[in-house]
Order: sequence, then C-alpha cells, then structure tokens
Amino acid sequence: MRSRFHLVGFGSVIVGLMLSAGASAAPVITYSQLVPSAQNALTEVQAFGAPSCPIGSLTGNCLANGPLDIDSASVMVDLGSAQVLDLDILVEGPGVIDFDDPTTLLTTESFKGYQKIVFTDATFGSIGTPANIGMNGNFVITGSVMAAKLEIFLAGNLGAVADLVVLNYVAAPNQVSGRILNFGDQIEVELTGVEIGNFPDIDESGNMLDTTTRVRAEFAFTAAIPEPGAAVLYGVGLLIAGASVRRQPVRVAR
Repeated sequence: MRSRFHLVGFGSVIVGLMLSAGASAAPVITYSQLVPSAQNALTEVQAFGAPSCPIGSLTGNCLANGPLDIDSASVMVDLGSAQVLDLDILVEGPGVIDFDDPTTLLTTESFKGYQKIVFTDATFGSIGTPANIGMNGNFVITGSVMAAKLEIFLAGNLGAVADLVVLNYVAAPNQVSGRILNFGDQIEVELTGVEIGNFPDIDESGNMLDTTTRVRAEFAFTAAIPEPGAAVLYGVGLLIAGASVRRQPVRVAR
C-alpha cells in the first residue's frame, strides 16, 4: 500500500517534468506577473503586536491608502528540482504605513513613537539558496526589502516634511513563507511575513528605547504562464500535486 502511494506521487512528478521539458528548452521557467491589478498587490502591512488588518477595522496599522499595486514581479522555478530559484517584487509607491494608536479611533494618534513611514520604490528580492517547493506548493525563502527612500514621521508630525529621510534603505534578510497556487492558465504567488523593518520604539521626548516595533507585509500576485503555456502549466500542477501525494501519511491496513 505504501509503495503504491509513493509511486503515484513520483509518477505525477515525472509526468509533469516530461510535459514541461517538452514545452521548453530547459526545466527552468520564469513566470512574470500580469498587468498590475487587484490581484497583484501589496495586500497588508502590520506592526507586530498591533491589531490585525484589514483596513476598515478603525485600528490602523495597515497601508493608509489601501493595497498598493505591485508594479512588477517575477518568479523563477526549476521544475527539475521543484525549487524556487529567484523571486523579485517591485512596489513603486509611495506607500504609507500609518502608525495609528490601536487603543483609539483617532487617526491623528501615534503608535510606539511613530506617526507614519512612507516608502518609495520598494523591492523584495530573494537571496541565498533556492527554496524547495513542498506540500500544496508551500515554500520558505530568504529575502530582503530595499527602498530608494524611506521617510520617517515621528509622533505628532502631521506635516509633509519627514523627521528623518533614509536613502537606499536595506532591511535585514529574513525567512518568508510563500505558496504557489495553480489556476487555469495562471499561477498565483503569495508571500507572508516579509519584514519591512525592525524600528526602535521612541518615547515622548524622542529618545530611542530598548524595545522595537517590527513591521511586516504580505504580497500576492498572479503570473502568466510563458508560451507554449498549456504543457508547462500542467507540468507545474502535477509537480505540486505529486509533492503533496508523496508527503501524505499512509494508513496501513492491519
């Protein structure tokens, strides 16, 4: 019984790879996002420890202007080894992270010493070793956020001029959870836990404290299957399905 399940999973992967290899010169495929839309967005930004999104909860800590379009994104997948080799996302912005006090309904209040942070031309890029695609298309990849400019507004600053401007901002690398989903002639990529920054908390006098506020984001984008798409898509679908079958526990009849 166990052998049968393993053969089904292994066979799905092999068939998928054969189809995908036949549709392209190499089993490494790059999928590029479709035109920016509601399906291609920076979907949520939340300060760690603050109430959860979505927008409309009146507790803040989401992007003040709602989800931002992802301006470009791509994912490179090695069908031969079932790995994500590279993942890149660009959000031009400007994106406003509004640090409202979650204990009030007033948008003029601050959170942990910050009024808001505005980023421009932010990117997420994978670094390091490839990420294995596991059960149901799940993977964990290491990456880092960069921004051409980061404007920091401290508590009480409701004006247009930031208290601090950081050019060529780079966040520390962190591990990000991802998932690749298969829908018809498209794939969808989801990312959670993308760390935008870990900012020191500030008291009323502007002094930095030992505690920090961690800001994380979620992304989702839909990517087109490159031509000739049908066989490549089927290969990806079977690859993910095969990985899922191989990892399911098997009950042995007694």
